[in-house]
Amino acid sequence: MTGNGVFGAKVMWGYWDDFTGKLRTVEGNESHPVPEILARTFPGLRYIHMTRRDRVRQAVSFAKAIQTGIWASYGEEPQEPRRERIFDFEQIDHLVREVEAHDAAWRGHFAEAGVEPMVVVYEDLVPAYEQTARRVLDYLGIVAPPNLKFGERRMTRQSDGVSEEWVRWYRAMRQERQDAGDA
Repeated sequence: MTGNGVFGAKVMWGYWDDFTGKLRTVEGNESHPVPEILARTFPGLRYIHMTRRDRVRQAVSFAKAIQTGIWASYGEEPQEPRRERIFDFEQIDHLVREVEAHDAAWRGHFAEAGVEPMVVVYEDLVPAYEQTARRVLDYLGIVAPPNLKFGERRMTRQSDGVSEEWVRWYRAMRQERQDAGDA
């Protein structure tokens, strides 16, 4: 927790059951519904739901990270991949479905908890990083100093020509498979 009393955590749906299971082991939480446990554990809880419109690009990024072991890039020096990237339609297709399922699960959790999260769409965040950060601060009720300066972003974009190629290949193959199924 920072000096202003704010604690933040990034939780992906794939870890949600483990996270809430651990909260359930705290005395008094054993039999309560998850939304109640969360409200008791984190008073004033607010959700920021990060999502993407383009699930195929997200899945391609995910597939490349899984294959290479490179989950983030910082600076100019490229990291050495654990192994080479290889286009794998089945892997990307599985990841597209997984991303969609996780997003739907989050929406289900928000509905069950009766909360309206702040939604941040990746494709809107990238070109408007500072404006989005200010909207997040407003949503959290944090008054930003008028002279707030944002530092240079350290994380660099990993999407490249290979990513674009994989997106095109995936979409073409998916269309071929859909057309073959319709025939």
